[in-house]
Amino acid sequence: MAVGTNPFAKQILHGLVLVTMKLLNSYDFCLVWGYFMKKNVRTIVVLVIFVLFVIGVFTFFSRKETKQEDPQDVEATVMDELLGRNLDINYPPTPREVLKYYNEITQEIYKETYSDEQLSEIAKRLRLLYDDELVENQPFDEYLDSLKGEMKGYREKGITISSYTLSSSTDVETYTVDGFDFAKLYTFYNLRQEQNGTVAYQQVNQVFVLRKDAEDGHWKIYGFQLASDEK
Repeated sequence: MAVGTNPFAKQILHGLVLVTMKLLNSYDFCLVWGYFMKKNVRTIVVLVIFVLFVIGVFTFFSRKETKQEDPQDVEATVMDELLGRNLDINYPPTPREVLKYYNEITQEIYKETYSDEQLSEIAKRLRLLYDDELVENQPFDEYLDSLKGEMKGYREKGITISSYTLSSSTDVETYTVDGFDFAKLYTFYNLRQEQNGTVAYQQVNQVFVLRKDAEDGHWKIYGFQLASDEK
């Protein structure tokens, strides 16, 4: 069994290194070393090579184990960082930044499988980016069920969001209706679908409308639809 995956073997190797290093630092060893320096140069060379070999093996497996990471832990860390953002003091300042943050979360959703508790937290965070009217039109439980169903559909079809592109800042269309400020911009999603060993790619263009909140001045997602359905 490999040392990197056998705790008992690792303990033995670690103990051997400690004994070897302690021996090298002892006074008695220095005396023995001086004696052998005079009597047997070949034995000394062999001993040095053995010590260097033990240290090298221990270092190799220690580094190998450190580099091994669970891919799920890496992805979870990305989502944790996104959800850990304090929107009370660090809310995205522009329509484009709001949509960028929204898409960062959305892209991560379809990469991994999350527990019901995790999905609930993700749903709550996404709804913080929605306009009050949009939130009121769909109760939380209904929205959560819809999110779960959408994720299940993507997984069954082997679809993930490989990348996305937002409208440039200069392409954001702003206008005012009934005293409210609105912004319209697009997101181009590059979807990757893998089924039965076959990989296909598709681009989906979605249009988003954001409205500036009258109280706190934050831009919130007011609605979205496929660009092909836009009138």
